[in-house]
Amino acid sequence: MKRIHSALLIAVAVAIGLLSTGVRDANAVSFFKKGFAARYVKEKPSTDGEKALAAAYAERKCYTCHVKGKDENGKKISKKVHNAYGVALAKLIKKKDFTSEKRAADPDKAKATVQAALEKVEGMKVDASKADSPTWGDLLKKGKLAENKKP
Repeated sequence: MKRIHSALLIAVAVAIGLLSTGVRDANAVSFFKKGFAARYVKEKPSTDGEKALAAAYAERKCYTCHVKGKDENGKKISKKVHNAYGVALAKLIKKKDFTSEKRAADPDKAKATVQAALEKVEGMKVDASKADSPTWGDLLKKGKLAENKKP
C-alpha cells in the first residue's frame, strides 16, 4: 500500500510540474496578446480602421500571430506555426524570455521589450521582396491583420 501511495504522489508531482510549465508558456503568449491589444486595439475605436481592427482582433485573438485551421492531412495546425506577422514578431521576441518569473522581476522592461518589437514590426514590409509592399503598420491602420496562412 505504501508503494502505491508513493507512486501516486510521484505521479501527481510530475503532472503538476508538467502542467505548470505549460501554464507559464501560455502566460507568455497571453502577455504578447495583451501587449498587442494595448498598442492597437482601442477601447472606443473612432476611425473605420480602428473599428475594423477591433472587430478583426476580437475574432482572431491568438490567431493574430498564429495560423488557425487544419493542414493538408486534416490535422489541426500546431499553435507553434505563425502567420507572416507572427514570424516577423517571433524574430524579435522569444517566449522563453517572458516567463512569469522574468516578467515579475522587471515588468516595465518586459512590457517595453514587447512594445519595441511591435513598433519595429510596424515598419517592416509585409512582403520584403516587393518595393511597393505596404508595411504591417499600414495594414493595421486600415484594420487588417495578416492572412491566416503560413508565409
